[in-house]
Amino acid sequence: MSGMRTAPGGQRALLGLVCLVLSACSADRLEDSVPSADGAEIDVKPRRVALIPPGTVIGDRAPKGWTHLIIKSHPRLGAESRAKVSVSTARLAGLLFTAILADVQPTGQPQSDVRFMLSSVAVGVGTKVTGQDMILTSDTQAKLGARLGFLEGQVLSGGGKQLEQIYCVARSRTMAILDAPSTLLRDKKHQQVMLRYAVLVDPQTGRLDTLLWLLDREDRDEDSGPLSPLQWLPPDKLEDCALDVDPDEFGLLGIPGPKAFAMERMPQGRQAIEFPNELKSTAAAGEFTPSSAQALERALRTLLPAK
Repeated sequence: MSGMRTAPGGQRALLGLVCLVLSACSADRLEDSVPSADGAEIDVKPRRVALIPPGTVIGDRAPKGWTHLIIKSHPRLGAESRAKVSVSTARLAGLLFTAILADVQPTGQPQSDVRFMLSSVAVGVGTKVTGQDMILTSDTQAKLGARLGFLEGQVLSGGGKQLEQIYCVARSRTMAILDAPSTLLRDKKHQQVMLRYAVLVDPQTGRLDTLLWLLDREDRDEDSGPLSPLQWLPPDKLEDCALDVDPDEFGLLGIPGPKAFAMERMPQGRQAIEFPNELKSTAAAGEFTPSSAQALERALRTLLPAK
């Protein structure tokens, strides 16, 4: 299928093509939280992502109003994959970027055990507008100066819909566990996976650390544990997200299926950390209880490299 031209239907299948290597949880207060054994609030109700306000310009640092840029990802087709699709498809595949931001704030209780808290996290998609990477939505892109064409507008719309699949599955005042479904090239095949992020805030210093690991989305088996070691991401992570094309996942008229495109690899951190055997089942849990979420937070903190 080298040099394959993607048909109009195939272009529609690209509408949601975003390098989903990030996610976020609701910035709402923990109104449904449950006190844990030591009094900490733990919310284990899955919640959708909070969105970065349209018009936010994101460079290589956190923009005004946020304290941390957790990750910013630009998708692109790998060199071999570009030869398998049309020029238009390759351009659309690299149109959007995704970003996740966090805001860490003091609790106002300097004598407390928790002096800093994770106030909010949010995710957004966007593209370049007048030379700057700007968060956009379908409703705001024109007035913010993007003036996207029909296909580009549909890609943006699809990217926004993909964000609706991302959930925060557990949260405390100093942690958020985030699940982002994606497709990854593994063993030379495109496989559906879940990228699970743990965003951890040091309650005494306000330092933020992000850990990432891989779960199997096609055959969820908690007993098998995660599919990868932990990746300890650096601050202000800028991800060059290369995408692979699987010609066998294209149907009639060159229309790509749901697994036609996949990340070539998961985001890499500054250090890989092996999971202790006793933590694997909890780290791969499909659902959390307040006690299991609290246990995971405590265990992950012990795995962080010395600061």
